[in-house]
Amino acid sequence: MREQRVVLEPFGLSEILQCSGVVCANQHGFMMVKGYMKKEKEGEYLKLLGSSVWASVMVYDEWGKAGVLFTGVVTDGEISVENGLKTLKVKIKTGSFLMDLETHIRTFQSPGCTYDEILASLGGSYQEYGYIMEAGNRKSINRFLCQYQETDWQFAKRLANLCHTVVYPNYIGSGEKLYFGRPMGTNRGGVTLTEYMIRQTKTGVAYEGTLREIYDIGDSVNFNGKNLYVIQRETFYNKGVLYHTYTFGTEKTEEEVENRHLSGVSLEGTVTGVKGTSVTLTIHKDECSGAGRWFPYATVYSSPDGSGWYCMPEKGDRVRLYFPSEDADEAYVLNAMHFENGAGGQRTNPENKSIRNKQGKEILLKPDAILITNNRGMSLELSDDDGISIISDKKIMFESKEAIEITSVSANIDLVSPQKISLKQGNTSMVLSDSMIMQGTKVRLN
Repeated sequence: MREQRVVLEPFGLSEILQCSGVVCANQHGFMMVKGYMKKEKEGEYLKLLGSSVWASVMVYDEWGKAGVLFTGVVTDGEISVENGLKTLKVKIKTGSFLMDLETHIRTFQSPGCTYDEILASLGGSYQEYGYIMEAGNRKSINRFLCQYQETDWQFAKRLANLCHTVVYPNYIGSGEKLYFGRPMGTNRGGVTLTEYMIRQTKTGVAYEGTLREIYDIGDSVNFNGKNLYVIQRETFYNKGVLYHTYTFGTEKTEEEVENRHLSGVSLEGTVTGVKGTSVTLTIHKDECSGAGRWFPYATVYSSPDGSGWYCMPEKGDRVRLYFPSEDADEAYVLNAMHFENGAGGQRTNPENKSIRNKQGKEILLKPDAILITNNRGMSLELSDDDGISIISDKKIMFESKEAIEITSVSANIDLVSPQKISLKQGNTSMVLSDSMIMQGTKVRLN
């Protein structure tokens, strides 16, 4: 199709002066249109420019058949007077631009999550969100992904890169829509270029040439015996005629796309499951919510021979998920965070170090003492000032296969009981219970 007339809707321009734009992979399509307008339309157009308005560049062939060259949201507009005539200039971007305004935090933890399921989860805040899976349909990602401080458009590009493809904005209709992969276009047959340029890129050989015919992204052509696709279209207006510089190539995959904001980030979360040396958790600011992936839990020391420190968090504990690099698959959980709720002010003195579980069992290291206690009536304390104290509301038992020796070098040894004290060795015994009873083969009293 070759245009004979160009119309900008909903703005009625009496004459087009400029018309240029680009549609390519991994970028928002844009177009700039400038032309003469009727004076009486100034108020109407200013009102339109002050709202969120979609505009379309329509083309008509010699038989009056209409086609859409470009549709997008107006991002900028101005009215000016040139040579006594009023002109309107508008800049239009594809609806994908609306996906590039706000950043989000989302995690995708399920190992069976597919590319299309992830794309579907991005559309909650958009009015006309949509996507077409030209690649990766129903294909699992088989890895952990984290969208951190990325817009949905940035994340979609990174997702496409993982699938070894690209994204294209929808430039034909309104809405926040994209193609995941090169669009499936129309076979345009053979194409003749009298002038063209060949470029060698990292992704293959590309041919550039200018034509009057209007092709869409993804249309296939045959050039010099090669089957190629339209992977980029650049439009410009010259002496009242539209021209299009096309880049023809094969499947185009961009260089690796990473989220460099992710490296060194830690996200707060709550433990939902514990197994061995791994935990599951929900991320507090995660818009997707939900757990599913087992993350390794970092410890202060661990050795392959089994020695080390093993102290896992429990369900409900608040921890941090740490990302050491841009690769979310390398993330691990570290450090439970301190919260005083329910702690009863136990963490107020930094000189005291303690290990404590939720059942109250505790080892407390003070500057002048070591205390082991269940906080329910049993304790063992080693005090620099008062010595060793063993307190229990249950029985205390000493048992050894070898000797037990109790010695006081310079003071007394006291045994005190309100009921009975018994000493026994073999068949010999002595019982103190209000009276003293001694038994044995021989009893000697001096």
